[in-house]
Amino acid sequence: MEYLLHEYDDYKLVLVGHSLGGALTPLVGNEFANRNRQVTAVSFGSPKFGNEEELDPRGCCIRHNGSNTSEKLP
Repeated sequence: MEYLLHEYDDYKLVLVGHSLGGALTPLVGNEFANRNRQVTAVSFGSPKFGNEEELDPRGCCIRHNGSNTSEKLP
């Protein structure tokens, strides 16, 4: 992955995930942000991750729409 990011450094990085992949999307996006890489991460049907206070210093936008029945499961 590091090689690809270096090879295509002028490309925009967009991460998209659903369900379990959606739960991993913000984690991976946060890792790229820690490496000073601009990234857009979008997840669908995933458990909630983080909170506004934790992610706001990075300029993140958190938006929750609708409901996810799996959030009610342990």
